[in-house]
This record gives sequence, structure tokens and C-alpha cells, in this order.
Amino acid sequence: MPKIVLKYNDKVVKEITLTDAVVNIGRKSGNDLVIDNLAVSSHHARIARLDDGFVIQDTGSTNGIFLNGEKVTQHALKFGDQILIGKHLIVFQDDAVAAPPQSAGERSGALRFGRYEIVKELGHGAMGTVYLGRDAIGHRNVALKTLKPEGVDAQELADMKARFFREADSAKHLAHPTIVKVFDAGEENGTAYFAMELLDGLTLRDFCAKRGAVSVKRAVEIAALVAEALAYAHTKNVVHRDIKPENIMVLLNGDIKITDFGVAKLMDASQTQSGVVLGTPNYMSPEQLYGAKVDGRSDLFSLGVVFYELLTGARPFQAKNISEMLRIHETHIPPAPSTLRADVPPSVDAIVLRALQRELPQRYQLGELMARELRAAMHGMTS
Repeated sequence: MPKIVLKYNDKVVKEITLTDAVVNIGRKSGNDLVIDNLAVSSHHARIARLDDGFVIQDTGSTNGIFLNGEKVTQHALKFGDQILIGKHLIVFQDDAVAAPPQSAGERSGALRFGRYEIVKELGHGAMGTVYLGRDAIGHRNVALKTLKPEGVDAQELADMKARFFREADSAKHLAHPTIVKVFDAGEENGTAYFAMELLDGLTLRDFCAKRGAVSVKRAVEIAALVAEALAYAHTKNVVHRDIKPENIMVLLNGDIKITDFGVAKLMDASQTQSGVVLGTPNYMSPEQLYGAKVDGRSDLFSLGVVFYELLTGARPFQAKNISEMLRIHETHIPPAPSTLRADVPPSVDAIVLRALQRELPQRYQLGELMARELRAAMHGMTS
């Protein structure tokens, strides 16, 4: 039996099993699900049975409803969907879903990193593990990223830790709405870690895979938000060096966040003895591929690659290794996005192709300028 679970600040407020044909949601007391918050309209939305399933419908709200990060007026629901109404989250799920595992605080011998208690593992990669953690002092949930790379010797690990802490410290001083907040960094039993803002959403890669292509206007807006955030970081002498769809998050309310400031340089500097950079070269600037010193213009090139792919579904440059990618940069000029997607206007073509210029003087010199031209291109776009 389907049910909806209302959450606020990660805490379950109410559960309703969907036995009725309609569940009305709003701030007024007569609704089936009352959300007492000024961001919620008196009659905000409803979940209704339709044929063999359920749909979410906006019933004339002021602030709208967001389904998995995208604003909708009506949409069919499937198990696991997340609906943001005001600051409250409604999860549509099967009543038969097993109860979540106990938190680390409910188990004896819970794993800890400094003041952070591990709740569960969120992911694992070659560089370490990401956990859901609970800040015992700040009383908030955080994402904990640990540094425990595979296949490196003791000296290389020591060098990586030193860089890790330098970059994490730089990231802690970045305060921008489109950059994920880094709270703290430390070391526990030989494992370096840092605590960051816990985000509820999808990477840009997963968002597009799940929801399909975004409108040209939305793609331009996302690129402008990222360019503005990069412009801010560059004024603080912080270069990201790893801008790609996996490091851009689309939150449930539609906001955009850049992640992994503070570890990008670490990842870029980590090379095998054969000189192969860990990670994909498909988003790197030519100067970064050559191993030259990079500045903010390298990030803007990478953003250009992401923007091109967001518009067209294809990367402007693609190769299996760095040497092949360098050859492509020498010989290949990507076609304008409008040749692959007819509704891309000339102004957007020009911005993308300028960002992708191989020669630094021909590229955007400042993220602020790129963002300003993107904002100007948005004027007159209807969707």
C-alpha cells in the first residue's frame, strides 16, 4: 500500500497511508495533511489516485511544488519520489519498505571521526568513503568524506594528506550559496576526513539521466550560477580543477551546489607512476592536461564542456586517455550546439564556443564576465 512520509529537518513528522482517493495538503486546518509553515499556501497541493497510480497536483499555491528538484504543476508519482513543499519534504513510498537501520548512536561501538558519529555509509570510491554523519556538537547531519586511497605508499599518502588539509582549509573559507559548505577537517586513527554540508538532491549527471534534457533557459541558468560561484572562488585564489556533472548538485528545491572544493587539487595531483591522472580527462582544459599551472580560466573551460553537454547531450571532446585528448584539442573544433539542438540561440552558441577556446587569451578571463553574458542571453527566453 502506498504511503507518504512528511519530513522536516530529516525528522519524520507524519505518515499517511494512501487509502483515500485524494489527500489534500496545505496550511489550513481542513486539509488531510496540514503543514504549518508560512511558505505553504492554505490549499497548496493534493495527491490523487489516477487509474492504477497516484499523481501530485499543485492546487494554486504561491511557491509551487518541486518533484525531485524540478518544479511541476502535475506529475505521476513513483516509489522513492521526493516532493518539496515549502521547507518540508514528502516522500512517496511503499508501506512495505523495511524500516531504516539503527543509527550509529543506537549501536554499541559506533564509528566516529572526531566529533562526528557515523550513521551509515553513503558511497565508496578509490580515494575513500563517504558517510552520513551526525555532529555531536552542532546537532546536525553532515556528509563525511574520508581520504583512504588505494595502492599508494606511505610517503605518497603523507603528501596527499598534507595537500588534503591545505585544500580543505581553503574550502572552509568559501561562503557562497552555490558552493557546498565545508565545516571541519581532521584525522582519526590515521584516516583524514572533512565534514561538509549534507545535500538532498542529485548530481547533474544523475538528474539529467532521470529527468531527461533540461530546457535551454534552465541550462543557461545552471551555467550562470556555476560561473558566478567560480568567479567568487577565484577571487579567494581557489581553483576547483574538477568541474564536471558529478561535482554539480541539483537540490530538491532546484538550487545548484558545486561540491568537492578542497579535494579537487588533491585528485588532480594524484598520479600513478605511469603519469595517468586519476579520473576522466573529458572535462579538463588543455593546459591542465599538459600538467601546466592552471588558474580560474581552466575552470571556465571545464564549465564550457559541462554546458555544451547539458545543452546537447554530447561532450565536445571525448577520449579514453590524456594523450588522445591532447591530440583532439589540437585538431578538433566542436560544432556549435545549435547544430545538434535547433532551439539553442546564437548568443548561447557564442558563449559556449568562447568558453571552449583552446588558447587562453581567447577564452573568458573572468567567471563574472561569463555569468553576465549568460544572464543577458536568458532575457527573452520563455522556457
